[in-house]
Order: sequence, then C-alpha cells, then structure tokens
Amino acid sequence: MILSDWEHLTPLLVHTHVYGKPLDEADVKKVVYVNPADGPTWVRNVWENIEVGPIYVVGYRPALRDEGFRLIPDGPFYHVVAPPVLDLIPPYPLDAWADGRVHILGYDLNPPLVGGNNGGGGVRAGEPLRLVLYQSVTEPLEGYWMPYARLGPFEAHWTTDSRLNTPLWQPGEIVVEEYELPVPFDLPPGEYPLSLGYADLSGGRAELSFSSGETAVELATITVLPPAPPLSPSLGGMKRGGNILANLDNQVALVSASARTGLQIRQANWEKPLTVQPGQVIHLTLTWRGLATPRDSCTVFIHLMDGANRPVEEINPDDTPLGGSFPTYLWFPKWLPGQTVDDPYRLVIPPDLPPGDYYLEAGMYGMTSHRRLPVVNLAGLAGDRVILGPVQVR
Repeated sequence: MILSDWEHLTPLLVHTHVYGKPLDEADVKKVVYVNPADGPTWVRNVWENIEVGPIYVVGYRPALRDEGFRLIPDGPFYHVVAPPVLDLIPPYPLDAWADGRVHILGYDLNPPLVGGNNGGGGVRAGEPLRLVLYQSVTEPLEGYWMPYARLGPFEAHWTTDSRLNTPLWQPGEIVVEEYELPVPFDLPPGEYPLSLGYADLSGGRAELSFSSGETAVELATITVLPPAPPLSPSLGGMKRGGNILANLDNQVALVSASARTGLQIRQANWEKPLTVQPGQVIHLTLTWRGLATPRDSCTVFIHLMDGANRPVEEINPDDTPLGGSFPTYLWFPKWLPGQTVDDPYRLVIPPDLPPGDYYLEAGMYGMTSHRRLPVVNLAGLAGDRVILGPVQVR
C-alpha cells in the first residue's frame, strides 16, 4: 500500500514518486490519499491498514514516529513498520562500534556505489548524497548521540530534529536512518573519501572513538561531478563575487533581509541593535532565490530569541512564502532555479515582553518532515538557522 501526501489527486500523480513508472496493481492493493498537514489522519490510516499489507508513505512523517512506528527509508518512500526491527541486512556491511555503545552494522548510498565499497559513486555538486545508516545498541542509551560525515574537505553535522533519536532506540533492534549530505556547489570536481564519525551531543563530546581506535571510519570513495547547468542563473553571485546571507540545503538562498521600524532600517546581518518598544511592529522583508527546483515544500520560520536562545512568544506563525500563496514546491513546481521573490512580514513585538536584548533568526524547514534545511558552505554545515541581527526592547 502507498499513502500519498495529497488528497483529491488522481493516482497518476503518485507515479512521480516511482520515477514515472506505472504502479503495478499486483504490488499495490490500494492508494490512500491523506492531507499532508493532518497528522492524526496519517496515524489513523496506518492503524486501519497495518494488517492489510506493507505500508509506504511519501516523506518522513513525525506523527507516525511519535506513535511508535519505525520509518525505514526505501528509495523515494518510507516503509512503516512496528518495532522492533530485527531482520534488515545493509547493502554494505560494517562492524564498527562508536565508544563501545553504538554498533554501526552497515550503510547504503544514493546515488549507489559502482564496483563495491571503493568504486566511485557519482554525485553532482549542488545535489544531495543520501547516506542510510543501519545502527543498533545493546543497552538503553539515554544521551543524544548523532553521526556526522566528511566528504573530502566538507563536513556535515546533522541535527536531531525529525529523527528517531538514541533515547528511543530499543536494545537489539536495527535502527535505519537516512542522512543527507548537501554537496556544496563550489566543491571542485574530483574523487573524495567519505568517512563517518560519531558525536555525543548531550555529553559534549564532539568526536567518539571507534573500536579501531580511530575517530572516523572510511566508507567509500565518492566522485563529485560538476554542477548541473545552467550554473549562472541558479547560483547568481555565489560563484561570481556576489553575496548571499545563506545557502539553505543547496535548494534556496536567503539573498538578503531588511528590517524596518519607524525611521530605523537594518540590513542583515546587522550589528547595531534595532530598538523597539513592546507592541511595536518590525517590518521584515526576506529575499529568497531558488538555487534548484526544491525537493520539498518548505515552511519559513522567523523567531525572536532571548539571551538564553529561547524563542519568545510567537511573533509570526510559520508559513510558506508570501503568506502561503507561493509555496516552494507543488506537483507542478512554482519555484525555478534563479527565481527571486521578496517575502514581507509584519512582526508585532508582544505588548508584555520584558525589556532586554534579543535577536531575530530565520530559516526554512520541510513541511512534512519538520526537518530544518541546513546552512551549507564548503567548510561544512553551519547550523540550521540564519541570525539576522540583534533587537533591543526598551
């Protein structure tokens, strides 16, 4: 069974998720269409059909994870199964232990390797390399541990959002998670080693040792190809001396951000605080540019953060650009490489907000996965948000 993520669509549209090939009626018993924003409906449909046959969903669904199901990446889909998962065999087996606690059983790659573990699987600069890890623990793990990867000079540290995190792992089960490496546009073509490391996020240990005594395990050699043309319209100034604030997952660039209140105007990243009073309005305009046709519908978040890195009372509800009228992805994509849009917001400072020092942050996350788009540069993933500048409430 395949659960699609749009209701009121013909089954033909589901074919886009199987690369245009028709669905074989012998393999698919029925197609259920579910509103992508309706988490309870997803859960109800899975429970109603869990005995009918294998269930596949389009995209990562946190509501199903929160219900206790496991989401196993399988090509463009996620296979929904009940825990524990005990009988999966990784395409490329490993036998490595991170700090003697996490057992890495193996991995898979998309695009796939050619000619075994050392055969150069190819990926274009600007496109994602998907790493699927098969992991396990023998005893409960209370801390938050996360893998990270290096592709030549590029280092990718992933966040814990929208994943089955280590405190939820059952001892003995095989946990399968997919991690995307957004290969930078400016990574020169060539062959690069892909290696895996592990970090204890809650314990403050940035590099854990493996059973070999090393802090990294080399997985494969990856061939990085030149980015797909046309380079100039999609990258704009990124390759030719221009400036952008942030590259979000090689999909969308935040070109600029302008804030205004009264006679004060600030351009991100501003250093002089924007001074406001409780109840006052900040007019913020974010300028986005498509770097590639987005792979997902992206939701914009804008937060006013306090000195302890906590968001204050909501000043702007999360939504797709232009108040929901210009989503990054539809069945017929609206956003094209090189396209630019000015996205205005009206941010009302809460009338009871205490005086103090705050700052504005912005970014995007996947509508269905709730996973933030990482900020990408050649040095590695630089977090999952863009700090626009300080705000002082008087």
